[in-house]
This record gives sequence, C-alpha cells and structure tokens, in this order.
Amino acid sequence: MASQPGAVATRSEDQEAEAPAPDLVLKPLDFRLNLQARLTEPAEPLTNLDSPSIRKLTWEHVVPDRPEEPAPSAAATVPLPPPAQVPPPPPPSANSFEPPASTGPVKAVVEAPAVEEIVVEDVVVVHDDTDSKASPDVVAERPVIDDHDDDVGKPPVPAPPGGEVNRLALVPDLIVDDSPVELPPITPSGGPYVAQPSGGPYIAQPSNVYVPVLPETVFVAAPRAAATNVATLIADNGATRQSPRKRPKGHMLRSFMTLVLLFGMLGGGAYAAKKYLLHKDQPKWSADVEPLATEVATTRGLQFKTTLEVTTLPAGGYATRLAASVFKTQPGRAEIWRALGLLNGGLDLEAIGRQALNDSPAFYDPATKTIYVSDDLKPYEHVYRFALHRALATALLDQQFDWSTRVAAATPAAALALRATIDGDALAVANSLAEKDSPDQFVPEWLTFVQGHGTVVAPSQFAAAVAGRSGVAMRSTISLIANDPKALAALEQATPASDAVFDAARPLISTVSPPGTQGMMFWYYALAGRIDDTQAWSAAAHWTGDSMVVSTSASTQCVDVKVAADDAGGAALLLGAFQAWAAAAPAESTTTVVPIDGNQVAIRACDPGAAVAAQVPVKVPVAFGGAGTERALVQAADSAASQTKVDPACLIKAARQRGTALTSPADDPPVLADGWQPAYVTANLDLATGCVITSG
Repeated sequence: MASQPGAVATRSEDQEAEAPAPDLVLKPLDFRLNLQARLTEPAEPLTNLDSPSIRKLTWEHVVPDRPEEPAPSAAATVPLPPPAQVPPPPPPSANSFEPPASTGPVKAVVEAPAVEEIVVEDVVVVHDDTDSKASPDVVAERPVIDDHDDDVGKPPVPAPPGGEVNRLALVPDLIVDDSPVELPPITPSGGPYVAQPSGGPYIAQPSNVYVPVLPETVFVAAPRAAATNVATLIADNGATRQSPRKRPKGHMLRSFMTLVLLFGMLGGGAYAAKKYLLHKDQPKWSADVEPLATEVATTRGLQFKTTLEVTTLPAGGYATRLAASVFKTQPGRAEIWRALGLLNGGLDLEAIGRQALNDSPAFYDPATKTIYVSDDLKPYEHVYRFALHRALATALLDQQFDWSTRVAAATPAAALALRATIDGDALAVANSLAEKDSPDQFVPEWLTFVQGHGTVVAPSQFAAAVAGRSGVAMRSTISLIANDPKALAALEQATPASDAVFDAARPLISTVSPPGTQGMMFWYYALAGRIDDTQAWSAAAHWTGDSMVVSTSASTQCVDVKVAADDAGGAALLLGAFQAWAAAAPAESTTTVVPIDGNQVAIRACDPGAAVAAQVPVKVPVAFGGAGTERALVQAADSAASQTKVDPACLIKAARQRGTALTSPADDPPVLADGWQPAYVTANLDLATGCVITSG
C-alpha cells in the first residue's frame, strides 16, 4: 500500500507478533551530527506529498494568529483552475515608463478581504485567505495579473466580490478642528451578477476595476475626494467661537487710574527702600566711635539719625567750652551771683569748667551738634569709653526728642530740670555699659585721671555742678522706669515746669513758672554756699516760686528777691535759713531778710565786689542737696519691696521728719554709681514698711 501514490503505510497484526528487537546500545559517537553523510545521500522522493488528499502549505500555516475573517461570499467558494507554473515576464519595452492606458479615471481600490500581496521581482502573487475549516482538497489561488504594454486593450480581469472600499484614501489630509472623522460607509463592490461563459457559477461584476501599478511603471495617484479648503475650515471653526465682549466706554479712565496707582506704589516702594533698606541716611562713624555709638543705640533702644563730629580739645579750651555751653555770658550775671553768694570772685568760666571736667571729660554741645573730648582722656580707655557713652547718649536723645530746642526757650529753672532729666538718662546708659567693662579697672583709672588735673575748686559750685553732673540726682528715677519705654519716652518728651522735679516728695507741677524764676536749686546753692547743707535743703524743699528785680546804682548793683513757700511752716523754715545765710554774708553786701505776706520772704542784697567776695572761703555743698539721696532711698525701697510698691512721697516725708542730716561727701552722688549706697539710705530704709501701697 505504501507504494501507491497517496497510500499510507500500515503495520499488520502478524507483524506485531514478531520477536522484539535486540537492545539498542548507544555510544558517544552516535550523538555526533554527521553532515557529510547527509549531503551524500540521494534525495528520496516524497510520494506522500503528491497525494491530493494532503493539503499544501498555505499562508495561514506560516503566519500565526491571523484574525478570523467573516464567512466567505458565494464567489469565494467557486473552484479555481489548478495551479500552474508562472512563466517569467518578458523584458520591459523601451517605453515601459509611460503611464498605462486607462479607459476612465482610476477610482478607489477594491480588494478582496484579508488579501496579502507578496511582490517578488516583477510578479504579484495574490493568495486568498480562506476559512481554515474549508475542504483540504481545495487550494485557491488568484490569477496573476501582469501589467505590461502588451496587455493594453485586453478586457480587465474581474475582481472577486466581497471586497471593501479603501476608505482611508477618501479621508481629507488636513484636519483643522477636533471633530470626528467621517469615513464613507462600507458597501459591497461589484454590480449585478453575471454568468461565466463556461457555464460556471455566477460571479459579481465589479463596477470599478483596480489596475495594479508595477514598480517599473510611473505611479499615477488615484484622485481623492476633494478636501475642504483650509481657509474655509479655519473660518468655519472661528465662526463657532463667541465674539469678544466689547469693552465699556470707561476703560480708558480705569487704565489711567491704574497707571497712577501703579506709579504711586512704585514711588512709595522706592522711597521705603531708600530709607529703610539702602540705609543711605544712616550715619557714618569713625572706626573708634562706631562701636561706642552702636552700644549706646542698642542699650537705649533708639537709632541715630545723623553722624556727630567728635573733636578733641586741650584741657583749658575744653573747660571753657564746657562751662559756656551751660551758662552764656550775660551782662550783670557775675554781680547778681556775688550778691547772693553763688560766686566768689570773678566769673571764670575756665576754672568752672576745670572742676566740671573731672566729672564730665566729654560732652555734647547742642549749639554746634558736636561732641568735645579732653585731649588727655584717650590714654584712660575705660574712662574714655564711659565719657563717650554718656555724650553719645545725650546726643541720641537730642536727635530723638529735640531737647536742646526746648532748653533754649525755657526759663532757667525749667532748663535746669530738663538738662538734669536728659543727663540722668545718659548716665543710666553709661553706667549700665560700664558694669560690663571691667568696673574694677574703671575706678582706679578715674582717680588717676582726676589727680592729673590737680585740686581745682570752682568759684561757683552751682555752675560747676550744673555743667558737670546735672543728671546725678535724676539717675535713680530713670533707672526705676528703664524697662518701661512708654514711661521713659513720656518723661523725655515733657518739658518740666520748673526744677521742682528734683523733689521726689512733691507732685509734678504743670503750671509753667514765670520767665524770671530762678528755681529751688538756685536757692539751695545760694543757701548751701554759706550754711549747713541739711538746713539749706530743708528750706529749699518748701520753695514754690520766686521773683527777682535788679537795680543798679552809681556804686554797685543790687537785687530785690521774693521767695514763696508752700505753707506757713515752710515760710518759717525759709525765713530761718535766709536769716542765717544773711548773717554769713560780707558786710559790703548789706544783705537784709524780712518776712512778708503770702508765706514769702523778701531779700535785698548788693554786689560786694570781686575782691571782697574772693576772700570768703568756698564751700562745696552736696550736689543738688538731698535730691540724690532721697531718690536713691526710693529706688532701694522699691527693690526691697519686690512684688509690692512703695509710695515715694510717704517715704521721703517720713525721712525728713526723722531729721536725718546729710553728710558730705558720703551723701554726694557720684557720676559713676558703681554700688553706691549713701548713709542716708541705710538710716531711713526701715521707714519703707509703713509706706507700702496696698492693692484695692
């Protein structure tokens, strides 16, 4: 059976009963591939492959996973002629590059479903992908269509029905908008069915025939559906958009106002950047002064507005300028002061300034806005820094509160009170910085600096105290409110009515004193220049006002003064103190004291002359009487009370009633208050328990 074509060799049952083959023995050489033996073997005919019952290999066996196609149409099942060998095409003619003749315009390509074209040189073989379930005896192949010049004029070969229109060829190339693409509907190709001449089954007659274009011919593109003009598409697309809303008529005004506001904001920002960011207005200090100015500004919590010039002067010139900055030269001042005991001899500003120099070796002159320094201060570095801190703080307060302008327009009593307040603040700043600057070295340096100038006694202790240490009495009060910026600023900005602010036991007087008022400190120094400091302070503490009239005769100049007390008791104290004072005056002054109505004392005194006055020994009283010690007592009591508050007026009145006497120089407040505790405070601190302010 195996020898017949198409037969399959089988094994009979008798053969199954044959004896089993001997065991196969394999060797390593048997696994070697002998290629030479295979090449020399003669090819055996494979007769089984010629059997018509075995289907030939088609494309569905070569290309896996092909998609399932719809059921073939009736024309697809028509048996085709048996396969034949395709003869090679003849050589191309000379005019092979001319386009093929066509009976009409070439339209859309019509192809059979799932047809693949394999171009092999000049031959196009078309294979039909039939259903895999078709009969194995049917092998369908498409006839080969060769488009050569000799085929022109022949009837076209019909294409099988069931094809589909090449829809992508009809899609416009330019898509402007995002609208979905509309493809032509899928329609079966062909027209009415016609019968074959041989009497075979009917096949569909296509209406449009696709003529393949071979590579060696000129490609003629099929005309496509006319695409919409680009401009038309853009116009149509823009027409669907909403037209822009018309601007209101007032848009020009709004634009103008916007520009004005923008320029205003830019200008304001530029000004702020210049003032606060660029710091062009910040002062430029010298290298040695800049760190001192920074320390002062940081401690006080304020900023300098302008730079200050620091000028060094010889001791003599510095002393004169220091005294003149407080007391301007006035006609008749020396005569008045000699008649009242405030001046011994002539009004020597240099001598007054030399005594003040030991207390204030550097100062700020508000008239010239300059800081002056004694030329012999620089070697004492700790004293130098302290003196510069004090002068810089005074200048800083002037730039912030303009106290120098108010001093120039105030009465002598108010000017002294304002100077004392400003200098007290400056001393508080300088003392706080000195506590961090080796205080154990500061005191020896200060003593050495003072001894270098010798013992100088000013002819006017009043002028020397005001010029060199006016703030020592107010420093304790400033220290109490140093942590309260609002209270401190209010104290700096207010102009005192008179120098009664030195007396911490009395309320602040809001009524401005008359222009000719000299003040309580003026009369304290007048009394203390001749009598005891305690008696002079007790009388001056009752002062409420004064007036002075100057009269000039042919031989001398005299003054008539009225001093008022707060009550009859105070007037009695004033009268007793002025009577003792008049008794110690030179006979040439012809001084008289009498009581008058209104709790007042009338005084008349004349200038004894510079030569006579110089013979009276100069007495150095406690600076500003008991003002410094009494304020130090309030500060100590307030610190000891901790959470409670002490009434200053109550405590001071209790100490005055006790009658504790001032002791000079133990009760004299120093410029540098490094742990200063006068004996007056120790003797009266126990009175604070009876003056505690109870809440509610």
